[in-house]
Order: sequence, then structure tokens, then C-alpha cells
Amino acid sequence: MVSVATEFVRSFWSLTVEMGFYLLIGFLVAGLLHTFLSVEFVARFLGKNSLGSVFKSVLLGAPLPLCSCGVLPVAGTLTRSGASRASVAAFLVATPVTGVDSILATFALLGPFLGFARPLAGIALALTVGVLVLVFHREPTQPPAATSPSRSPAHQKQTLVERVVESLRFGFDELLGDLSRTLGIGLLLGAAITVLLPQDLFAMSSGNAWQGYLLAAALGTPLYVCATGSIPIAAALMLKGLSPGGAMVFLLVGPATNMVTLSVVRSLLGTRITAIYLAAIALGGLALGFATDQIMAAMGVLASSVAAVHVHGGHSLWMEFFGVVLLALMGWHLVGTRLRKKFFAKKPSTQLTGESMKQETFKVPDASCKHCSMTITNALKDLSGVEQVNVDLDTRLVTVGFDAPIDIAEISKAMKDAGYENERV
Repeated sequence: MVSVATEFVRSFWSLTVEMGFYLLIGFLVAGLLHTFLSVEFVARFLGKNSLGSVFKSVLLGAPLPLCSCGVLPVAGTLTRSGASRASVAAFLVATPVTGVDSILATFALLGPFLGFARPLAGIALALTVGVLVLVFHREPTQPPAATSPSRSPAHQKQTLVERVVESLRFGFDELLGDLSRTLGIGLLLGAAITVLLPQDLFAMSSGNAWQGYLLAAALGTPLYVCATGSIPIAAALMLKGLSPGGAMVFLLVGPATNMVTLSVVRSLLGTRITAIYLAAIALGGLALGFATDQIMAAMGVLASSVAAVHVHGGHSLWMEFFGVVLLALMGWHLVGTRLRKKFFAKKPSTQLTGESMKQETFKVPDASCKHCSMTITNALKDLSGVEQVNVDLDTRLVTVGFDAPIDIAEISKAMKDAGYENERV
């Protein structure tokens, strides 16, 4: 029992160290992208129901710092802005499957081949989804509707230093805070798979790679896992005999499909497009997994050298330092935030808004992360009469404090325009 626990800790630490430096760089770049590339900029290019619009949505969505959760309200905003359904569907695949943090982490843990292949496969899969929606769902071409800016005039006038500070806040506070839980689960599952599953787990499928592909697809479809959190799981599965192509299937299918995503896709784009979306991801993922193994075989890349060396290789002191930094930041978000909320947070509801203020409360089912909280707050804080906004992610309630008459319908509409359905409580 002691040896198993020791091996588990060693495997967990090895996975963390291998990913630490690249993840921290990725979160920095993600923050810069968030600050200097607005949703309005994206929306202007996605209105036409055409192949060109789908291609632009993939290129713009692929590097954006949004996870499977964070991409949903942005997709809602794009839909209401007049973006075509094909463009939104492609955006929903390209954005969570790729991303600068996950690309760098894939290089670190799975090697240069899959590091290059994964984003290319993600782009190919997103284009496939968009093209199939174009073919099987016709809609009239229309220009994007006018949207109110998601950034206030004060934000637009920020200095370069202020925007860099905002980038750091988003990358290491908001984005890392949102991903800490799923990333931590991915690291724990990766270590558990490495230690507990038999070394020859996928030996039965060694002569039939499609069995491994199907198993990876079945595992990834219902599982909520971010693009980065899927990497240590894929690496651990490869160490148990899953081919790189099977790992590619998991890396593509996992972040793009889960029950929450599919339900939101259905509400935004309809049942028909949701069926096309799911079928295209499943079949496209399988095809790209097969292509990965075939290309590796043709190039003479050994499957055993892709993950094993990177998980168990030696670590420099600098890599260990960045591993410590990553764990410290994750721990702060997972534990420190809860302690601050428990002991130092202001009381909600009436005490939050003050005795002289009135309040209205809305149920917002899709508010589930810091990105959601910031988006809703920014959408409401500049409305006439609104003094304070409190977003409770635990109860999915948004409380708006005001000391002058306000338009309730305008508040509800502002949240819907930001991508969040809501109901007055």
C-alpha cells in the first residue's frame, strides 16, 4: 500500500513538473489574447453563412483562452450577434479543443509530434463540423446584428500597462481559477491511471487499433474535461498501451463534448445541428486518430517514445520550480478562494446592497465560473440605476442592487445579449 501511494505521488509530481512551465506561459499568452482581442472583433467576421466565415471562425477561435465552459456564453453572444450557425458550431469545436495553454502543455507531456498534430487535428475537426452544418442546414445569409460593446469606455481607454495588468489578472486569476479544478482532476486521474491500471491494459487492442479508438471516444464523449486537463489522462492511457492515435481521439472528443455543452448547443443551434455536431466530432475524431497512427508509422515515429520519455524523464531545478508555482497557484484557487469566501467575504443579498438600496434577483443557470461572473458583471454595471452586482456561482443567482428606478427587462436583456439566459426570481 505504501509503495502504491509513493508511486502515485511520484507520478502526480512528474506530470505536474512536465506541464508547469508550459502551462504558466500558456496562461500568460491566453491573458494577452483575452485583453487585446475582443469578442466584437470576432463577431464581425462570422455573419456570412459561407465556407470563408467558417474558416475565419476556426482561425480566430483556435487560440482563444476559453474552456468548454467559458466558450458557451461567447457562442451565445455570437449567435445573437448574427453569426451563422455553421460558424458558431465550428467555433464551439475549435476554441475548447485547442488553445495556447493546451498546445504548449501537449508539447511538454506528449512530445513534439502530438504537439504539432493536436492543434492541426483540432482545426481540421472544427472545419469538418462547420462544413457539414453548411451542407445539411441551409439558412439565409444575413449581416451581423449590432451589439453593444462588452467593454466599457473606461476599459477602452486603458493604458498599455493597465492592459498588461488586466492580462495577468485574467490569465492567472480568472482563467487559471476556472481551470484549476478540472486540471487538478486531470492530473490526479493521470497519476491514478499510471499506477493502478495494468501495464498491458490495451494489449488486447494492439492488433486492432480501432478498439482503442472506440474506447477513447466512449470515454471522452460524456466526460467534462478541459483541453489541458485531458493531456495527463491521455499520457497515462498511452503508457498503458493506447496508441497515439487513440490518445488523439480522446484529446479531440473530450473537450468538445459533454452533457452541458450538448444541451447548450441544442438550445442555441437546434436539435438537427446538435446531431450533426456530435456525429461529426465522433466520426471525425476516429478518422483523425487513425490518420495520426498511419502518419507516425510512415514517419517511423515510435509510439513508445511519445509519452513515456516525457512522463518519466529527468527534471531540472527550474522545471521543478515552475511545478511548485503551478501547484501553489492551483492550491490558492482551490483552497484559498474558499477560505476567503468563508471568512472574509461580505454578506450577500440585503447587506451587500445596503439598507437604502433595493434589489432584484435573477436565476442564471449557465453562470458557473469566474469568466461567467465577470461577463455578467461587466454587462450590468454600467446600466442606468445599477449600483452593485453580486454573482453567486454556488446558487447561480445574480443580485442587482439599485437606488433609482431601473428597467427590469433591460437588465434581463443585457444578460441575454451577453449569452446568459435568465429568469427573475
